[in-house]
Amino acid sequence: MTRGLLLVVATCWLAKSALACPPNTTPGKTTTGARYCEGPSGLREGPAELVYPTGELAAKGSYEHGRKQGEWTQYYQDGTVWMKQTFADGEQVGSSTAFFPDQHRRYELHYQHGKASGTAARWDAHGRQVQQGSFDQDHASDSWTVFDPWSGLARATKLYFDGTRCWFAKYFDEGGNTDFVRRRVWHGGGVVGPSDCKATWDARAEAGR
Repeated sequence: MTRGLLLVVATCWLAKSALACPPNTTPGKTTTGARYCEGPSGLREGPAELVYPTGELAAKGSYEHGRKQGEWTQYYQDGTVWMKQTFADGEQVGSSTAFFPDQHRRYELHYQHGKASGTAARWDAHGRQVQQGSFDQDHASDSWTVFDPWSGLARATKLYFDGTRCWFAKYFDEGGNTDFVRRRVWHGGGVVGPSDCKATWDARAEAGR
């Protein structure tokens, strides 16, 4: 009786876990936490899934010629979405969005050829935006703004260029008025003199940025 029940449960689990492999492919050798399909060449083709050790779906997406292709979605163990990514020929492209467990956005990045390039933003657990800026080849670039999560006002501006981070911080009082302005310059993990980025900073100021 017990063996029969276990056999039914196991059969149902296998049926549920089986992937719908496309024509001319077969289910790949199941490894710990992974299910996928293989083409005649042995490369991964078609749908794929990753699972947590406890059996819940951790991620799903597709392969073409052994490389990730199209949209991939990662999940928390309760089934809610953790992250959405897009791939082309195995490289991350387009937008990548991460979510808190309650599905508020956590951060959003844009990718080109597998590297973060383009606009970026981050939110807190209550859905309030706290940062906005951009990346260039996986490095923070240009101007980043840090927002006060309660008022929505800009709390600080960080300017990135040539490997040097200039931190130009604006602080606001309760009425939204500038209380005082402070500038700090960072390079190589330490504070350096303002001359290291003064020319670029002044050029940005003249341009009204």
